[in-house]
Amino acid sequence: MTPKRVFVDKGYRNHKQARFRPDPQTGRKTAPPWTVYMAGRKGLDPHVQAELKRRSAIEPVIGHLKDDHGMEHNYLKGRTGDRFNVKMSAVGFNFRRVLAWLRRILCRFLG
Repeated sequence: MTPKRVFVDKGYRNHKQARFRPDPQTGRKTAPPWTVYMAGRKGLDPHVQAELKRRSAIEPVIGHLKDDHGMEHNYLKGRTGDRFNVKMSAVGFNFRRVLAWLRRILCRFLG
């Protein structure tokens, strides 16, 4: 599945992936089927600006997953291992949030 929109930060600037690529059948250079939106651009549609802000809100969560939930190294093999590693890290992240929520409820009832 090819994405239709790609949201990137300013570090993506000058990358050639967003430009033209050869068509596998004809060999001619064609525009990619996606549109790249970079943070900090002016004059964007409000819907696109909201999606860029959403991306900025997700970045700290990804960093937290890498640091605290075992996503910095993947010892599992292949694409299946990559997917399993991400899912297990997300489960650990969500389980920690549920435990914190239960702790607050328990403190509210007992305290």
